[in-house]
Amino acid sequence: MHKKDLTSHTVDKIIHEVMVNKLSHGEAAVKFKVKCALVSKLVRAYKKDCGFVQAIRDREQSRLTKSTRVVDAVNEILATRKNLWRTAQVVEHIQSKYDCQVKPHYVSFILRNCLKMRYRKVKRVPFQGNSERCMILRQQFGAFMLDVLVSGKRVINVDETWINESDFRKMKWRQRNQTNSLPIHAVSPRLSCIVAIDTDGRVYFALTQVNTDSDIFMLFMKRLMDKLTSEDRSWRTNTVLLIDGAPYHRSDTVRDFLRKSKAKVVLSAPYSYEAAPVELFFSMLKRTNLNPSRVSTGKK
Repeated sequence: MHKKDLTSHTVDKIIHEVMVNKLSHGEAAVKFKVKCALVSKLVRAYKKDCGFVQAIRDREQSRLTKSTRVVDAVNEILATRKNLWRTAQVVEHIQSKYDCQVKPHYVSFILRNCLKMRYRKVKRVPFQGNSERCMILRQQFGAFMLDVLVSGKRVINVDETWINESDFRKMKWRQRNQTNSLPIHAVSPRLSCIVAIDTDGRVYFALTQVNTDSDIFMLFMKRLMDKLTSEDRSWRTNTVLLIDGAPYHRSDTVRDFLRKSKAKVVLSAPYSYEAAPVELFFSMLKRTNLNPSRVSTGKK
């Protein structure tokens, strides 16, 4: 066993046995199942610096804090994006949230040894949007929403998008031997948009400069509900909130928040983009307001 493999508690006990209980280095080595040379090395370090054990404790606490931050960052990334493609995502997340640095190889160590994750080649699978399960769910969702609309209820569709560039043109004509490249007009920092649009065309809009997660979503929903209450105290009786199945829409904290709010909430079926009016709002925003020349962008 090496010195770096011993905990501060074990080091403290070894030094106590030698310095206080007067055990020989050999006896201490047998008792703690380490090499006699290691015991001698620990005792010399203690005699040279009495704060030696405390320094080990401080390093242990630093490693514990760092590993906890890595684990939390990985869980947050998986909750919001589903996939973790590279260790740099975790490094950037920790840098932005805690303003501290971690090395990519340390992130890899935590992923492998603490979270039991492995970096493997992606297996491509067929698109599942038109699987039997998804089509049945979309049919049931469509029938339910038709009943809601026929009953005269107000539907408010809530969703998120982001704006990371200001030019959404995808194709252009070019002459032979002419480059077809365009400079990127990046929006930095990236803007995240959270929008609620109802069946009467009213729009409730928020902009942030952070990735949308459960906390940001709940904050928007709280402000939206406060606004709806100021407009009509009885809005919960005739209003249905429509959201998609994003992971942070279905998290335990969000479910508990929506349950306590006593609002009627419907989760859309998988791949039900055409049943989400807010998608048309995002398309219009990127085709017109962010595209003054009205050049075709490939958006609907």
